[in-house]
Amino acid sequence: MTEEGKGKIEKFSGMNFQWWKMQVEDYLYQKDLYLLLVGEKPEAMNASEWAILDRKALATIRLSLTPQVAFNISKEKTTAAVMKALEKLYEKPSASNKVFLMKKLFNMRMSENGSVVDHLNDFNGVTNQLESVDVNFDDEIRALLFLCSLLNSWNNLVTTVSNSTISGTLTLNDVVSSVMNDEMRRKTIGDDISSSIALSVESRVYDNFKVWYVDSGVSIHCTPHRDCFSDYVHGDYGHVTVGNIYQGSIVGKEKIEIKLSNGGTLILNDVRHIPELQKNLISVSGLDREGYFVAFGEKQWKVTKGSMVVARGERVGTLYTLLDTWLNTNGPGNFVLCMVVSSSSGKKPTGSFLCYYV
Repeated sequence: MTEEGKGKIEKFSGMNFQWWKMQVEDYLYQKDLYLLLVGEKPEAMNASEWAILDRKALATIRLSLTPQVAFNISKEKTTAAVMKALEKLYEKPSASNKVFLMKKLFNMRMSENGSVVDHLNDFNGVTNQLESVDVNFDDEIRALLFLCSLLNSWNNLVTTVSNSTISGTLTLNDVVSSVMNDEMRRKTIGDDISSSIALSVESRVYDNFKVWYVDSGVSIHCTPHRDCFSDYVHGDYGHVTVGNIYQGSIVGKEKIEIKLSNGGTLILNDVRHIPELQKNLISVSGLDREGYFVAFGEKQWKVTKGSMVVARGERVGTLYTLLDTWLNTNGPGNFVLCMVVSSSSGKKPTGSFLCYYV
């Protein structure tokens, strides 16, 4: 690695030429050696001064190459000639280079224990290399490719993000933001179960039986309360890990019905009864499997099924709430959906949604 003061250039080994080239250009600009990249001597400078500067820039480039790469340009004697030779070798938009990079992109998968930031850096590195060989993707395609590169354990989030835009067009920034928020939720889930399953505002206290949390991180609808079910089948249906801390037994399952003020009913099928659970959870991916479409955007949100709008509302301050016309004031409670943006613990919001009866 070439290093002087705070300037560093990672050695180029034949991979990610665009990243290395950007570092070299920035470094030479810092040292007032950028004219050597062009190779045209200013008229006011004499030949000996130019030769000394060119040798300095040439040394900087050579010292930032691995021996295998440096051998390929050993015959070049000027800075401009070396850069042109490297560009010809590693930046040439050949068909084979395009195929190699396309395969690398389409086969890219986030590592099991890797971070979102590291994966994003790898993803951007490949797409930037493709752009350097005239293969360009618009922002929506990049967003879709990034979602496809996630592991199966992220499928619930992929479903949520895919259904979260009213316009139907995803952006890479929105996708990355959602993935990073969910990663933070996963990392903190063991610290505070009540905060990680779905952030709650502790200044408000509700009957746990009536509180429902819609969470993009759970794959099934579940509740600790037997009395929630309209139909119920008792049995041994295995175990689930709760908050990555302890296992809960699934002792029953069936259907739960939520009456809505418009006369309709929100039906949750195959809900699991887990007595050890601390919260009632509605799975966003579960809603998707049951034919519901959940969308947020432009200060509004709605839940639809086919052409029928099951519920909808608007953003009031930092919360997404139901419109007054959708509140069932004559029923046992009002169904309210809010996006939680803060908690008394001060933790960063995860993007989970809070559903409760009042």
